[in-house]
Amino acid sequence: MTVVRITDLDKGYSEGGRWHAVLTGLSLEVEAGASVALLGPSGSGKSTLLNMISAMDTPDGGVVEVAGRDLTALNERDRTLFRRTHMGFVFQFFNLIPTLTVEENLLLPLELAGQSKRDLHGRALDLLGSVGLTGREESFPDRLSGGEQQRVAVARALVHRPRLVLADEPTGNLDRETGDRVLDLLESLVRDEGTTLLTVTHSERVARRADRILTLRDGVLVES
Repeated sequence: MTVVRITDLDKGYSEGGRWHAVLTGLSLEVEAGASVALLGPSGSGKSTLLNMISAMDTPDGGVVEVAGRDLTALNERDRTLFRRTHMGFVFQFFNLIPTLTVEENLLLPLELAGQSKRDLHGRALDLLGSVGLTGREESFPDRLSGGEQQRVAVARALVHRPRLVLADEPTGNLDRETGDRVLDLLESLVRDEGTTLLTVTHSERVARRADRILTLRDGVLVES
């Protein structure tokens, strides 16, 4: 089953009276359960493509489908609801809410998706155990190391059983050894959950861990 299908995607912006094309006629299919790395230097359009797939932004042309839904046909509210239900996110800078405990950070996606915290309390604790943080559910983010915060972020991305996890430079704020441990956890959990993983990175070493490597060059995807 195809989880991500992009057809003839165009995206650009106007600056100083000139039009700058970022993505041009881009097409892509990602199958369920795949691990795909999107590689490219800064300014190559990786973040723009991620914003299209995550429905954070809309294309100028073309179609973006995730889990069979045409995101380009949805209004802003429906895109937000779809994203909360079907997608999980891991960011470079963790993006944990400092005033919430570890468990409360995990349960937030469930609240936003309208699910019961009580029913999924056990799910949150199980995931904390899977990322090696049993007993830290009442801790606040500032009491955790960078690696521990990113492990919480990995658990948060998966707590609501999304169809697709988008990881944007997930090791960019970690040292190599800690980053490798976080990637090991992320890949293991995604595989166990049967979730599709798309990792955006500028690191060839990180990209080589994926099933597929896609390189973005001049607004066009090249598979290696």
